[in-house]
Amino acid sequence: MINKDSGIYKRMTMMRRAFNGDGRHPNLFESEKNGVNQIMDIIDKNLAITEYEINQIQSELDIVENSIHYGGSAWFDFKLHLNGLLLQIAYEVEFGENNKILSIKKSEY
Repeated sequence: MINKDSGIYKRMTMMRRAFNGDGRHPNLFESEKNGVNQIMDIIDKNLAITEYEINQIQSELDIVENSIHYGGSAWFDFKLHLNGLLLQIAYEVEFGENNKILSIKKSEY
């Protein structure tokens, strides 16, 4: 079960506000903002994340990663925090070249 009292979740919520408030380059940040909002909505609505929600999150990540987007440190930081949050429920993010998320899978730990 996702712990909404964890520092990771609270920081992800702050990141969401930052993505929604960044108007510097709306075209470059739009897909990241949408992805963060969709992922956080999935997490907020489902404390008990199942394989179905994991697939939804993966789908949202794929949309962002395959679109033209800024891809800066804020997006990378969000993905690292997402990995930390998912480790709470025995899933982990697999990163590939250029820190692109390849998959979310059951953790071996």
